[in-house]
Amino acid sequence: MADESKMKLSEIATNAYCVVASVTESRASIMAQIKSVAEGGERKITIQNGSGGSLSVDIATGAGALVLDDALQELSTLEQAAAQLVAAENKAQKQVHSVTGQG
Repeated sequence: MADESKMKLSEIATNAYCVVASVTESRASIMAQIKSVAEGGERKITIQNGSGGSLSVDIATGAGALVLDDALQELSTLEQAAAQLVAAENKAQKQVHSVTGQG
């Protein structure tokens, strides 16, 4: 039973690490596009949305800036949730080790 729990928890952590990597990649892409805008490039940036598609946003407008802010906030929320899952897994593993006398 402990092995099954450990496997499920490990999958949760693996998925959480994948989410963090994806968030980091998405944020880097957005920031590279913003840097290009700051250097006089195209004012529109492409943001991946939650349904797997993408959205082209003119960040020089108020509405575009709000969409950008929302996208970055969503990425931050995903990253925080993934970190909480990893922390919960670590805590659960410590509890299992404590109960089984392995820790």
